[in-house]
Amino acid sequence: DISGTEDELLSRMKSKTRYNIRLSERKGVRIFAASKEMLPVFYDLYRETAERNGFAVCEYRYFSALFSVDADAADASEVHFLLAAADGDVLAGAIVAVSAQTATYLFGASSCRHRNMMGGAAVQWGAIRLARARGCVTYDMGAVPPADDPGHPFYGMYRFKAGFGGKVVHRSGSWD
Repeated sequence: DISGTEDELLSRMKSKTRYNIRLSERKGVRIFAASKEMLPVFYDLYRETAERNGFAVCEYRYFSALFSVDADAADASEVHFLLAAADGDVLAGAIVAVSAQTATYLFGASSCRHRNMMGGAAVQWGAIRLARARGCVTYDMGAVPPADDPGHPFYGMYRFKAGFGGKVVHRSGSWD
Protein backbone atom coordinates (compact mmCIF):
# COMPACT_ATOMS: atom_id res chain seq x y z
CA ASP A 1 0.00 0.00 0.00
CA ILE A 2 1.67 3.20 -1.18
CA SER A 3 -1.22 5.50 -0.35
CA GLY A 4 -0.91 8.36 2.11
CA THR A 5 1.90 10.87 2.44
CA GLU A 6 5.55 9.98 1.94
CA ASP A 7 6.06 10.37 5.70
CA GLU A 8 3.23 7.92 6.38
CA LEU A 9 4.68 5.49 3.87
CA LEU A 10 8.14 5.76 5.41
CA SER A 11 6.67 5.23 8.88
CA ARG A 12 5.27 1.85 7.74
CA MET A 13 8.77 0.71 6.73
CA LYS A 14 11.26 -0.95 9.04
CA SER A 15 13.61 1.52 10.66
CA LYS A 16 16.67 0.03 8.93
CA THR A 17 15.05 0.53 5.51
CA ARG A 18 14.19 4.16 6.33
CA TYR A 19 17.76 4.64 7.52
CA ASN A 20 19.18 3.14 4.29
CA ILE A 21 16.96 5.33 2.10
CA ARG A 22 18.07 8.46 3.94
CA LEU A 23 21.69 7.32 3.96
CA SER A 24 21.63 6.92 0.18
CA GLU A 25 20.31 10.47 -0.12
CA ARG A 26 23.05 11.81 2.17
CA LYS A 27 25.68 9.97 0.11
CA GLY A 28 24.44 11.64 -3.08
CA VAL A 29 22.77 8.68 -4.75
CA ARG A 30 20.46 9.92 -7.47
CA ILE A 31 17.71 8.03 -9.25
CA PHE A 32 17.02 8.68 -12.92
CA ALA A 33 14.86 7.32 -15.71
CA ALA A 34 17.28 5.47 -17.94
CA SER A 35 17.03 5.00 -21.69
CA LYS A 36 17.06 1.56 -23.29
CA GLU A 37 20.63 2.29 -24.38
CA MET A 38 21.57 1.76 -20.72
CA LEU A 39 20.17 -1.81 -20.71
CA PRO A 40 23.64 -3.40 -21.16
CA VAL A 41 24.76 -1.67 -17.93
CA PHE A 42 21.67 -2.97 -16.14
CA TYR A 43 22.16 -6.44 -17.58
CA ASP A 44 25.73 -6.62 -16.26
CA LEU A 45 24.44 -5.65 -12.79
CA TYR A 46 21.61 -8.18 -13.14
CA ARG A 47 24.06 -11.01 -13.91
CA GLU A 48 26.21 -9.92 -10.95
CA THR A 49 23.11 -9.97 -8.72
CA ALA A 50 22.06 -13.40 -9.99
CA GLU A 51 25.51 -14.84 -9.29
CA ARG A 52 25.59 -13.30 -5.81
CA ASN A 53 22.08 -14.52 -4.93
CA GLY A 54 22.02 -17.80 -6.82
CA PHE A 55 19.08 -17.33 -9.16
CA ALA A 56 18.76 -18.20 -12.86
CA VAL A 57 19.59 -15.52 -15.40
CA CYS A 58 17.24 -14.46 -18.20
CA GLU A 59 18.83 -13.82 -21.57
CA TYR A 60 19.50 -10.21 -22.58
CA ARG A 61 16.88 -10.42 -25.34
CA TYR A 62 14.22 -10.85 -22.63
CA PHE A 63 15.01 -7.37 -21.28
CA SER A 64 15.44 -5.87 -24.70
CA ALA A 65 11.93 -7.08 -25.64
CA LEU A 66 10.47 -5.06 -22.75
CA PHE A 67 11.63 -1.90 -24.48
CA SER A 68 11.07 -2.86 -28.12
CA VAL A 69 7.72 -1.04 -28.33
CA ASP A 70 7.82 2.02 -30.57
CA ALA A 71 8.42 5.08 -28.39
CA ASP A 72 5.41 6.79 -30.00
CA ALA A 73 3.03 4.01 -28.93
CA ALA A 74 0.48 5.01 -26.29
CA ASP A 75 1.58 2.37 -23.78
CA ALA A 76 5.34 2.64 -24.26
CA SER A 77 5.75 4.67 -21.07
CA GLU A 78 4.15 1.97 -18.91
CA VAL A 79 7.41 0.05 -18.50
CA HIS A 80 9.87 2.18 -16.54
CA PHE A 81 13.60 1.69 -16.27
CA LEU A 82 15.32 3.38 -13.30
CA LEU A 83 18.96 3.48 -12.31
CA ALA A 84 20.63 4.63 -9.10
CA ALA A 85 24.02 6.25 -9.50
CA ALA A 86 26.61 8.18 -7.51
CA ASP A 87 30.01 9.56 -8.42
CA GLY A 88 29.69 8.25 -11.98
CA ASP A 89 29.00 4.65 -10.92
CA VAL A 90 25.70 2.87 -11.53
CA LEU A 91 24.83 1.19 -8.22
CA ALA A 92 21.45 -0.42 -8.85
CA GLY A 93 18.53 -0.60 -11.23
CA ALA A 94 14.87 -1.53 -11.41
CA ILE A 95 12.39 -2.26 -14.17
CA VAL A 96 8.82 -1.50 -13.13
CA ALA A 97 5.54 -1.94 -15.01
CA VAL A 98 2.53 0.27 -14.33
CA SER A 99 -1.00 -0.92 -15.02
CA ALA A 100 -4.02 0.98 -13.74
CA GLN A 101 -3.31 1.71 -10.06
CA THR A 102 -0.66 -0.97 -9.55
CA ALA A 103 3.08 -0.82 -10.18
CA THR A 104 4.89 -4.14 -10.38
CA TYR A 105 8.61 -4.50 -9.75
CA LEU A 106 9.68 -6.83 -12.56
CA PHE A 107 13.47 -6.93 -12.29
CA GLY A 108 16.18 -5.43 -10.16
CA ALA A 109 19.92 -5.48 -9.89
CA SER A 110 22.63 -4.06 -7.70
CA SER A 111 26.39 -3.82 -7.75
CA CYS A 112 28.67 -5.49 -5.24
CA ARG A 113 30.76 -2.32 -5.31
CA HIS A 114 29.73 0.60 -3.12
CA ARG A 115 27.05 -1.40 -1.32
CA ASN A 116 27.46 1.04 1.58
CA MET A 117 25.76 3.67 -0.58
CA MET A 118 22.46 1.72 -0.42
CA GLY A 119 21.67 1.92 -4.13
CA GLY A 120 19.14 -0.91 -3.87
CA ALA A 121 17.07 0.87 -1.23
CA ALA A 122 17.38 4.13 -3.15
CA VAL A 123 16.14 2.69 -6.45
CA GLN A 124 13.18 0.99 -4.74
CA TRP A 125 12.22 4.26 -3.05
CA GLY A 126 12.56 5.97 -6.44
CA ALA A 127 10.31 3.34 -8.02
CA ILE A 128 7.71 3.79 -5.28
CA ARG A 129 7.78 7.55 -5.79
CA LEU A 130 7.40 7.07 -9.55
CA ALA A 131 4.45 4.72 -8.99
CA ARG A 132 2.77 7.26 -6.72
CA ALA A 133 3.31 9.99 -9.34
CA ARG A 134 1.63 7.72 -11.93
CA GLY A 135 -1.45 7.38 -9.68
CA CYS A 136 -0.68 3.94 -8.28
CA VAL A 137 -1.89 2.92 -4.82
CA THR A 138 -0.14 -0.48 -4.80
CA TYR A 139 3.50 -1.38 -5.40
CA ASP A 140 3.94 -5.12 -5.93
CA MET A 141 7.53 -6.09 -5.14
CA GLY A 142 7.13 -9.51 -6.73
CA ALA A 143 8.30 -12.85 -5.49
CA VAL A 144 9.61 -13.71 -2.06
CA PRO A 145 10.12 -17.13 -0.49
CA PRO A 146 6.88 -18.73 0.74
CA ALA A 147 7.81 -18.18 4.41
CA ASP A 148 10.10 -16.11 6.63
CA ASP A 149 12.73 -18.87 6.67
CA PRO A 150 16.40 -17.94 7.27
CA GLY A 151 17.36 -21.26 5.70
CA HIS A 152 15.74 -20.44 2.36
CA PRO A 153 18.24 -19.45 -0.37
CA PHE A 154 16.25 -16.26 -1.10
CA TYR A 155 15.90 -15.19 2.53
CA GLY A 156 18.05 -12.10 1.89
CA MET A 157 15.59 -11.02 -0.81
CA TYR A 158 12.74 -11.58 1.64
CA ARG A 159 14.41 -9.42 4.31
CA PHE A 160 15.14 -6.64 1.84
CA LYS A 161 11.59 -6.49 0.46
CA ALA A 162 9.96 -6.93 3.88
CA GLY A 163 11.82 -3.81 5.05
CA PHE A 164 9.58 -1.67 2.86
CA GLY A 165 6.49 -2.73 4.80
CA GLY A 166 3.45 -4.19 3.15
CA LYS A 167 2.23 -7.71 3.39
CA VAL A 168 2.99 -11.04 1.78
CA VAL A 169 0.29 -12.18 -0.63
CA HIS A 170 0.42 -15.83 -1.70
CA ARG A 171 -0.41 -16.41 -5.35
CA SER A 172 -0.21 -19.39 -7.67
CA GLY A 173 3.11 -18.27 -9.14
CA SER A 174 4.14 -16.45 -12.28
CA TRP A 175 4.19 -17.29 -15.93
CA ASP A 176 6.77 -15.73 -18.25
